Amino acid sequence: MPGDDDPCLTRDQTEIFFDSLRSGNHDLWTARRASVDDPWGAPEPITELNDGDRQEQPQVSGDGLRLYFASGVPSNIFMSIRADRAGPWGPPVMVGEANSTGDDDMGGISANDLVLVVSSKRGGRPDDLYELQRRLPDAGWSAPRALAELNIALQTPRSPHVDDLGLVMFYDLNQSKILWTSRATIEAPWGTPIPVTEIDFGFVSDPWLSPDLHTIYFTVGQGTNNEIYRATR
Repeated sequence: MPGDDDPCLTRDQTEIFFDSLRSGNHDLWTARRASVDDPWGAPEPITELNDGDRQEQPQVSGDGLRLYFASGVPSNIFMSIRADRAGPWGPPVMVGEANSTGDDDMGGISANDLVLVVSSKRGGRPDDLYELQRRLPDAGWSAPRALAELNIALQTPRSPHVDDLGLVMFYDLNQSKILWTSRATIEAPWGTPIPVTEIDFGFVSDPWLSPDLHTIYFTVGQGTNNEIYRATR
């Protein structure tokens, strides 16, 4: 539906989260299915997290129990926890280490919840990518590291998706093309980005990849014309 944006899924691909203008505001929505071979059920708003402000850019942990998203003006990154997949989301808390005085937008979280990549306008710059890491899912995050190897002057790398171990990343550049990059270890810098030419057909952004990297969900369009697409290989 037009106005749908920023798709992400649980690792088993039976829950999808996205932000949408269906209610007239940027709100968080979700849908479920019984298996990857079944159709999606009717989308529903996440009422316990939608508060009338902008809620967008959701990213869910692999087990489906933590949901990260951006909210507010300027935007900050928040996280909510639920006890189980059938339960409601708890009160959101700010991810303090990831936020600054500028706009901070949610990016990608590895399935093991140890690598977080965000986009930020800190320092008055256009969107740049920053990475945070931690050793345990309940530990504090490291200070954000600017990904100088990927940030390009006067261009906007955004909406990163990080694979299970934080070794492969897909992201969009200027909301017009999707790139991917990889590294040997989480301590290493990211390699030279490579365009995903198969889906280079206009305004494409917000990639999410299945654990085997064989299915990609992404957004086509801009503003109220956004729609969610899927491709496989």
